[in-house]
Amino acid sequence: MTINKPDEIEKIMKEGQFKYVELVSRDKRFGGYNFNPAALKDKINQIKKFLVTLPDDLYYLNFKINQKGDVFQYTYNKGNKLMSEAPSIPIVYNTPLEKFQTLEEWKKQEQRINELEKELELMKLKEQFKGLNEAPVKEPEKNALIGFAENVLPTFVPFLDKYFQLKEKELNLKERQKAPVPQRKVITKFRPVPDLTDPNFQNYLNYFEGLPDQAAEAEVQFLKINKPDIYKLIIETMYESE
Repeated sequence: MTINKPDEIEKIMKEGQFKYVELVSRDKRFGGYNFNPAALKDKINQIKKFLVTLPDDLYYLNFKINQKGDVFQYTYNKGNKLMSEAPSIPIVYNTPLEKFQTLEEWKKQEQRINELEKELELMKLKEQFKGLNEAPVKEPEKNALIGFAENVLPTFVPFLDKYFQLKEKELNLKERQKAPVPQRKVITKFRPVPDLTDPNFQNYLNYFEGLPDQAAEAEVQFLKINKPDIYKLIIETMYESE
């Protein structure tokens, strides 16, 4: 794998999800890897400056996903040197098979391994649940049930408990949303208030007697200010008698 120009380093880092990089030549290392992913940007800028100032030669950029991971080497041919002019620095592989793989193949295999591990765990869990439904329970199955109760259930109980708590809250919320919202009764005020001699005055008295306590108190205060004669009548006939 090759790098045609230093500006391609960031693209390679992003596509390969690499976190560490170093620059080497056939006989020298230029500063080693960055100490942590946070220093990656500074390390890339440092390597670019080296590649600009160093003489024409074959240089190698070693990439890693993690500090103890495998090395993926790219060649940068500055000055179009012949490949036979300088030997490639050997890459140290952590596994004997890695040197025969490309980065894409390595990622596919890593993903497949993760999938197989999940499938294996699921198969084990299914077998354990299957043992619960089988009857009669023989001694080996009884031992498996005890192992399941001791090892698996304690792990899942907190999650189940949390799940049922969330479900209960969700049901309570739905019930509250379904509950009818009490409608506030709007009382239409009897306006204008008729005079004592008005034929419609009896209708006003009937209206007043039907008011709830709070609305009646508000109406009394209105009459006290605006209709003193009616206020006096109502106080004498409807309140003082009580």
